[in-house]
Amino acid sequence: MEDSTADAFTVAHARTLVFGDFRSSIDAAVMALLDGDEALEVAELAGASPSLGWSEARALVRRAHSALGLDYRPMSDEDAQVIALRVMVMEHRSGARTLRELTSWAHDVIRHGSSSRAVERMVQLEDDLEVWQPRRDRVEVDAVLDAFLRETADAVSRWRPAAIRP
Repeated sequence: MEDSTADAFTVAHARTLVFGDFRSSIDAAVMALLDGDEALEVAELAGASPSLGWSEARALVRRAHSALGLDYRPMSDEDAQVIALRVMVMEHRSGARTLRELTSWAHDVIRHGSSSRAVERMVQLEDDLEVWQPRRDRVEVDAVLDAFLRETADAVSRWRPAAIRP
């Protein structure tokens, strides 16, 4: 299995936990099929309707994970939020999400009190922007985003099966 497929399933799992939407799991299954996986369970997930009920969707995801040799371990809310926040930072960097959307989400969903300094700085950024917006230097904001991405670089890869971990 490709690293990118395992990572896509990890991100999809985190997004499902954080946003309650399993469309990214369907997309990850399609990616696995395109990578050459032929497991029936993966094909079933790839062809699933995004409007499936939660229990049926979860069962499809678990079967696909199992067929791919991925560990469907319980991911903590904090792990899922860090992965989702990484995705949102990259979406911001690509222009698909505003800085305000990113920082508001981090502040409203993750909230203050994270055990991770990198995450706490991201949450604090919303407060800083509310108070200092007119004087906030873009370089300072980018430094916070860079530090977060650097300090959480293994957030996705640590969920890969041991056989494909770097």
